[in-house]
Amino acid sequence: MKRIAIIGLGTIARHHLEALQHIPDIRVVGLCDLRKEAAQEPCYAGIPFDTDWTRLVENVQPDTVLILTPPQAHRALAELCMGQGLEVIIEKPLAATSQDVLSLLQTPEWTAVYHSICGPEVRWWETNRPQQPIDAIRIAFSDPYADEQGRIQKAKRVLGGSWLDSGVNALALLALWVPLEQMRDSHISHLTDPTCGLHYRSDFKANAGLTAIEIEVRWDKGINHKQTVIETGGHTYVLNHSRQSVECDGKVLFQDESCERLTAQYTAFYAHYPEFSLPIETTEQIYKILFDNL
Repeated sequence: MKRIAIIGLGTIARHHLEALQHIPDIRVVGLCDLRKEAAQEPCYAGIPFDTDWTRLVENVQPDTVLILTPPQAHRALAELCMGQGLEVIIEKPLAATSQDVLSLLQTPEWTAVYHSICGPEVRWWETNRPQQPIDAIRIAFSDPYADEQGRIQKAKRVLGGSWLDSGVNALALLALWVPLEQMRDSHISHLTDPTCGLHYRSDFKANAGLTAIEIEVRWDKGINHKQTVIETGGHTYVLNHSRQSVECDGKVLFQDESCERLTAQYTAFYAHYPEFSLPIETTEQIYKILFDNL
């Protein structure tokens, strides 16, 4: 039985918790957040909580620490936990700066969660996709974190902006289908919230061999919607990540309605751990592209 403690009880934590509770050989033994009120959510009832992570670790003796704090704190927490011999799992993005990412890459005793590659529609596509050259990949991720004028919600500023928070998920997906180190002729444009200096829209284009690549991440459309369009073999495939479905030329080939999108992605990650992790070399490429274009 693996014993897991969670550090950081923000929006994403309940999805991790629900996923972990689906896995028979995992037990969540402790929770930590600087805010006492964070533990008052009904889903956390009955799980030991502390505002001091070192005290929590001493009291509950976990095997693994799951870091779900804002990315600015990831490196320091990960290094402290690894220093105590604990296995570390870090929510994307790995860290908020290139320096912090480089430091973590030197001590790879951690696993990064790229939940976008774990969706049932992505796993179905990986098993069933035609083995033909891909002509084009268009990834479009929208989150309702900014208004039409591009002003980002104060509570979402800790995420670091559209490219850092959403671009990393898009690049992780892209890494399944093209070698990131082969990308050429890349170009990115950003729109920036003047009140905080963070990007609320990012448009990236590149080529990998004969594959044309487009990534659009937006926070200003007022919707939560994720979709990838792949053109191959004369057909157009749509991976609708929000609906967890795959279509070919408008015909539905696959759909999973068993549970909510994020919970499904995290459940798959933990159920198959560490199978749905990316190699460290791929992580290095993801963050090189991410920070080179920030």
